[in-house]
Amino acid sequence: MDIEKLVEKMVIKNILEHGKANVNSIMKKIFSENPELRKEVKKILEIVNQKIKEFENLEIEKIKKIAEDLGITIEEKSEEYKWPELEVKGNFITAFPPEPSKYPHIGHAKAAYVNYYYAKKYNGIFILRFEDSNPKKVKKEYYNAFREDLKWLGIEWQKEDILSLHIEEFYDAAKELILKDKAYVCFCPKEKIKEYRREGIECEHRNMSIEKSLKYFEEMISGLIEEGKAHLRAKIDMKSKNYTLRDPTLMRIINKEHPITGEKYKVWPTYDFGTAFLDAIEKVTHRFRSKEFEMRTELQNWIREALGYKEHPKIYEIGRLQIKGFITSGRKIRELMEIGKVKDWGDIRLATIRALRKRGFLPKAILEFLYYTGLSKSEGKIEVETLEAINRKHLDPIANRYMFVENPKYLKVINAKGKFAKIKFHPNFPERGEREIFVKGDLFISERDFNSLNVGDEVRLIDLYNIKIIDKDENSITAEFLDEELKKEIRKIHWVSMHDDFVKVKVLKAEGENIIEINGYGESYLKYLNIGERVQFMRFGFVKLEEIKGKDLIFIFIHE
Repeated sequence: MDIEKLVEKMVIKNILEHGKANVNSIMKKIFSENPELRKEVKKILEIVNQKIKEFENLEIEKIKKIAEDLGITIEEKSEEYKWPELEVKGNFITAFPPEPSKYPHIGHAKAAYVNYYYAKKYNGIFILRFEDSNPKKVKKEYYNAFREDLKWLGIEWQKEDILSLHIEEFYDAAKELILKDKAYVCFCPKEKIKEYRREGIECEHRNMSIEKSLKYFEEMISGLIEEGKAHLRAKIDMKSKNYTLRDPTLMRIINKEHPITGEKYKVWPTYDFGTAFLDAIEKVTHRFRSKEFEMRTELQNWIREALGYKEHPKIYEIGRLQIKGFITSGRKIRELMEIGKVKDWGDIRLATIRALRKRGFLPKAILEFLYYTGLSKSEGKIEVETLEAINRKHLDPIANRYMFVENPKYLKVINAKGKFAKIKFHPNFPERGEREIFVKGDLFISERDFNSLNVGDEVRLIDLYNIKIIDKDENSITAEFLDEELKKEIRKIHWVSMHDDFVKVKVLKAEGENIIEINGYGESYLKYLNIGERVQFMRFGFVKLEEIKGKDLIFIFIHE
């Protein structure tokens, strides 16, 4: 077995599949296919690192050509590889019904996108419906956040609906259920209701007369009964194996001003009553939603049938979408906000759409990622590298290349004449032009490269010339000019010229629950970028210009 050739193929395939070589991924792949090589792990690791260095600075088209010559094939995923055709007869209407109690996150985006995607596919209607039935949680800013973030993603709706504008219809529907002896007012405390439902015990209010239940419900509406003292419950089956059918609460009293209806209403529907009734009056035919609601479908069908609606939407359950590497819990986010560790819902450590947007992810990449995750019911956290790889594919062609050195160290090149280095804005798009940077032998290089260089090493300064290290101390390196010949095998490093009008750069990078600051110098041409522009810092990663403070530029790190 030619181990070096095997590793080379694995490295090339990894780069083409993910946009950047990942050592751990490559090593796992090698050992899973060739277990006998585990005994040579140290040798394999050395070859992997060597091959990564060999290919990491090559243009992607050159790597594709090498792959073709070596017979390496990368499977292209079919557009229909995950999402199935649906059974559609007649009208097609779907809805995405968020509670406006937070900013939308990646999970909301998945639910919205699936419903939007199929409505568009079958020339149907997609409804954005705000289920704002809990005045204690909803805020006006959250309605707008959903509207703005979905539009930014490219998700469009033909109709917008708001639950709180239908309260009178809910009251009429509730009275209809009472008159049909399918609902009753219960005065049991929450703890007792919970206990009796668990044990399958009917409470004394269940057989109250229809007239009394109707009277008490009117008193609830009029504000004559205090919050928590009475609930409207469905009369179904306290012995049902489906716990949700054990006389669930349909409406409850909430004495809190509502951002849309003010203090007009005091009795509000629960989730099941709200979503079931609105699905009926909006004539929704298909719905995709999280698997956690799977057991509630039977209850919601019961509510519609009890109100005389015979048609039910076709419900599809899908697994919740979460991404490793981001803070996703709404409770955790609020806790971090309270202690001041997270500033707002757009903090780059979060998986909200606002945060992904601020961090620099492209909307079309997010939608492609959502499609890629499929419609499986199984739940689990997706690796953030998957989203990054898709975003990288879309970002790479549009992001121009610039020089930036983090934690800069001094490099002196002797015997080098002053010259203007000509650097293309993008190696694959020469039509974008190039810039000239004056170099006279005094440069900055990154601390990472500084630490890895030793006396006697020969390296190429990208788009400049080749040098040999002749001296090194704690803070500086002295090298001599060799030649300008472009050699394939020589290591390449980036730089910033001290004779250029370089700028101070700060990069903010999200790492779990922390944000780290990376400081350094960048080439002068960074001054001509616009706020929000995405670029690639050579051998560092993709970044987005967030702010300009005097002569200092502040970027957000997107990903490598």
